[in-house]
Amino acid sequence: MNRFLTLFLFTTAFVYPAFSQNGSGFHSQQFTTDNGLPSNGIKGLQWDEETGLLWMATEAGIVRFNGVDFKSYTKENMPGIASERMLFIVRNHAGKMYLSDQRGNIFSIDKNKPVLWRKSETSSNVNPFLGGYYLLAVSDTFFIKNATSIITSPFSSGSDRIVCISDTSFLILNQGTLFRHSISLKSPVPLSFERNNIDFIFSIDNSYFITNKKQETFIFDEKTQTATPVSIKDEEGSPLKAKTNFSLFYWQTGMSNPIFIDGGKAWRLTYNGSVINAELIFTGIPADSYIKSVQHSEKNKMLFIATESKGLIVINQNRVESRKRKDVNSTKRNSYYSQIELPDGNILTNESDIIGNSITDINSLPIKGKFSFNISQINENTIWYTQGNTKVGYNCLHRYNKNTRELKVYDKIKAGEIVAASGTDIYLANPYGIGILDADSMRTLYKYPKKLAGVVTFDFAEIRPGILAIVVDC
Repeated sequence: MNRFLTLFLFTTAFVYPAFSQNGSGFHSQQFTTDNGLPSNGIKGLQWDEETGLLWMATEAGIVRFNGVDFKSYTKENMPGIASERMLFIVRNHAGKMYLSDQRGNIFSIDKNKPVLWRKSETSSNVNPFLGGYYLLAVSDTFFIKNATSIITSPFSSGSDRIVCISDTSFLILNQGTLFRHSISLKSPVPLSFERNNIDFIFSIDNSYFITNKKQETFIFDEKTQTATPVSIKDEEGSPLKAKTNFSLFYWQTGMSNPIFIDGGKAWRLTYNGSVINAELIFTGIPADSYIKSVQHSEKNKMLFIATESKGLIVINQNRVESRKRKDVNSTKRNSYYSQIELPDGNILTNESDIIGNSITDINSLPIKGKFSFNISQINENTIWYTQGNTKVGYNCLHRYNKNTRELKVYDKIKAGEIVAASGTDIYLANPYGIGILDADSMRTLYKYPKKLAGVVTFDFAEIRPGILAIVVDC
């Protein structure tokens, strides 16, 4: 069976965005036109947890952000775009994302790219059908039913908040008044509750909530059209009260939980059936940001903030916690080439030093003594490393199973290997080439040319099914 392996060798230069870090465990990055963002004016955001991509409607087209760089879709590379000035981006009840340019061309997001979903009914920048575009935030069914009707409507996807009840009914907040609309009605019907006094509406787990201009919150029963007061409490059980005049709720269709921002802090709101609980998730939000839209990734612990004129702000939790030796002195190392985390949270280094605050039982260590510069953990239980073995008298590959505590020595594999897995196969990279584990030996698949022989391997991993990448010192 022939095996194919793609080898990537990179020489990389990094350009870093402006960022700040504080002692509370968070750091923020600000992206503007100075460091890659196509436009500082962002009309809206939508985060796709499945693909890990952030989509933006901007004054300079559709923009995709993968956490590192930006991809712009403009008239130059996407002919369907008539105007690069995007009006909005929304996600409907079924989870589909839509954007519209100024002329009214509608684009949907298909996994990692935008596609033209519906061409504008007019060639003019004055589109008489835009009055029904707010229905894109509900469902395809609702929108298509009204797409060819000229609707004189006060509602807008850019400024009005929509809470979907189903694909055919929803609540919408417009100028302080709550309306209910269904596909069987000709137009939205205003509700009497807190008319002209509602500040925000949001949904948590199919429950609907209203906040009035006095910062009072109610749970709204859509069937009886009645509202019951509900409290919002912080992690200590105290009522969460705004401390500034600039506190705001952020939520839109597609978000699992609303975000409350006040005084540079952000809370994630959940509902337990009786109380809304506020969990502090981020601090350090710039005070001078005019926030247009917010998206949150619970999985990646990231907060995305779109501003009206200052670009994109990304805040995330620091995932690296420093550990230092307690017995620092000039005769002992303070830096290491490789390490592995122990069950008690301590760190075992390649010099066999244990760093951390816990007391580790020496007999429980997965590796006894010093080991090589590289260590590979293929899954939760299996560790691969190279270490000197007294029985054979030289360095060779070892495999340790943390679950069974079984140690296997591969005395025929002597070079310093980094190990990667693809499917059920184990691949090895050493200074001379790349191979595959065949019984107790390495079978070479690719031998480096002479100019690369002896290179230092920094990393070796499967980047997508069946494709391995290696980083070496060229």
